[in-house]
Amino acid sequence: MFPEKGNSGFGREIKKFELFLNFSEEDAEGFVCPYAVTTVTWAGDEPDADEHENDNSSGKAGHITLNDTVLQHRSFHRADDADWLKFLALPGKSYNIRILSTGAACDPVAEILRNDGVALLSDVERETGPDGAQHIGFTCKASDIRFVRLRNADSGVFGKDVSYDLEIYRPAASDTGTIQGVVTDISGNPIPDASLMTSDGGTDLSRNDGTYTVITPASVSHCPRRRRS
Repeated sequence: MFPEKGNSGFGREIKKFELFLNFSEEDAEGFVCPYAVTTVTWAGDEPDADEHENDNSSGKAGHITLNDTVLQHRSFHRADDADWLKFLALPGKSYNIRILSTGAACDPVAEILRNDGVALLSDVERETGPDGAQHIGFTCKASDIRFVRLRNADSGVFGKDVSYDLEIYRPAASDTGTIQGVVTDISGNPIPDASLMTSDGGTDLSRNDGTYTVITPASVSHCPRRRRS
């Protein structure tokens, strides 16, 4: 709230990130100039949002690099927050999801969904490791996108410290290599969500800027292809 200061004007905060500022002025002879109204709007980020937001639905699901040595750090920054991720799974390949709470009030509940972002994958195995991390595993039956949806067990507990680390990996040889590139059309425009796969089953989906990263056993070939919508 802006305090009044003499007759030189005042401001009034009407709601978060938006202000109406009313200005007026009185001269030495007592003449008051008509005030002007100025609207100032901030379109700032949500407070405490992690770098992966906005990822609150299947249509806005974030990407993740399989077998990445750097875990994704996420948080439930607001009430009823849901984090969505997606990745390309291949038939006959096994995938493991590991989730480790890094905040005392964080108790992530993870679900695996089919490519429609609605139907739950039921044939999954769950266990808790000695470090308290959740392990969720499944073997894919068809080549398609799989979604991971995460929510805090208590949706009313939230904040930047209600956080967790997450990784998705598949069994791979210790001697791995990294394949990186950019998928574009003939005009150089990036193509998002193009499917990348290696002969050994490594996969990735290109990001919005067309970039991709596939971590796979060394000495394998890879092939990009665009999924049909």
